[in-house]
Amino acid sequence: MRKFSAGARGPFPALFGIGTVVVLLGSVTAVAHAQEMQETVTYDVVEEATVRAPKNSFELGVNGGYTQPFGEINAGNDIHHLVDAGGAVGLALGWRISPYVSVEGVGQYHESTTGDDLNSSTTDVRGVSTGVQATVHMMPYERVDPLLSFGSGYRMMWIVPEGAPNTFLHGLSLARATFGVDFRATDSVALGPQVGADLNMFLFEDGPGDADDDNVIDDIRPSTFLFAGLGGRFDMGGKRDGKERTVARRVMTPRPAAGPAPAPKPAPAPAPEPPTAIRIDPAILEACKIDQKKAFFEFDKSNVRSPDQATLDLVAVCFTSGPLKGRALNIVGNADPRGTDEYNMGLGQRRANSVQEYLGTQGLTNGAVSTESRGEKDATGTDESSWAYDRRVDLKLRAEGTMESTPTTPQPSTPQQPTNKQPPEQRR
Repeated sequence: MRKFSAGARGPFPALFGIGTVVVLLGSVTAVAHAQEMQETVTYDVVEEATVRAPKNSFELGVNGGYTQPFGEINAGNDIHHLVDAGGAVGLALGWRISPYVSVEGVGQYHESTTGDDLNSSTTDVRGVSTGVQATVHMMPYERVDPLLSFGSGYRMMWIVPEGAPNTFLHGLSLARATFGVDFRATDSVALGPQVGADLNMFLFEDGPGDADDDNVIDDIRPSTFLFAGLGGRFDMGGKRDGKERTVARRVMTPRPAAGPAPAPKPAPAPAPEPPTAIRIDPAILEACKIDQKKAFFEFDKSNVRSPDQATLDLVAVCFTSGPLKGRALNIVGNADPRGTDEYNMGLGQRRANSVQEYLGTQGLTNGAVSTESRGEKDATGTDESSWAYDRRVDLKLRAEGTMESTPTTPQPSTPQQPTNKQPPEQRR
């Protein structure tokens, strides 16, 4: 019988050990390769809209098409006895308040065929409607923009028989609605189909009297004129707004190779004093003995920072128990000109509110403080350095009556430039 030594294990353990070493070396290489790459994130502001939409612009609208009446003038008197189908043209003059809403004064003239009770060869039938309406645009930033208009007004119809006096029917257009689709040719021009209807009540006639020897239409009934045609819309002046969004792009880039250790850097210069976002009326500075340097809010921020809090603490003490006790304070928020008017007005108000809230924690009650926003109205900057000056809150001392003291801008001894500015992540 063959005997085997306890130390004899064969070739398999050796192969297993070599395989383990190979796997470990591959894993280390993969980790090292992964460490050589890094993720870089950038932010781009892109326009989602196909076209830019009008805002604060004068708007001219025209339309033309087919009109058809239905209903009754009064009990037993169908409107088709007087008037039938015809053609109509219309005009609208309005103001585009925002990309989504406009208000308009409208008018339409129609000439129609005569009804069953009139001689078509010797009689003409015409009509006019006027009124006001609001229009809601559902997709103003797209080439195809559905819209809905609704309003009310006045309607008149007159009958012109040959060789006889004219008869005029007057009434109210209690409600009118139009649905249409604007196909946007440019930012300022749109064409498209329209369909609409109104609800009318003819109240009296100007012509031969009725059986009661007056001009009042008895036992009135509702009627309607349907319209179907083509319209155009032309915007002039104002702004053209685009719909924007911020998109993050993630890109894997090689990590810079480690170089030799850098030489020791010289001792850094003393850091500048942290900036403050508050500009204080010189009258307050003088009365409260406050020494304040000038600087401003970070981009698109409204929070009160630590350097500002120290200054506001002094202002609160001065107005609650100091020389200006009993006087009123006005807080005015400002923003730089980037972004829309509405956004900047809101940003300025948030900045003013944050200062008011902080002063409230220091005992300065809301009754002694008022806030307002100027948005970008007082902005003067044209680049990042000068935009920083526009991002501020003004503290103004209100006079005993209703007049406010207008602050002047403190002028530093040397020009100050904002430091450590980073590119904005999105336009504001």
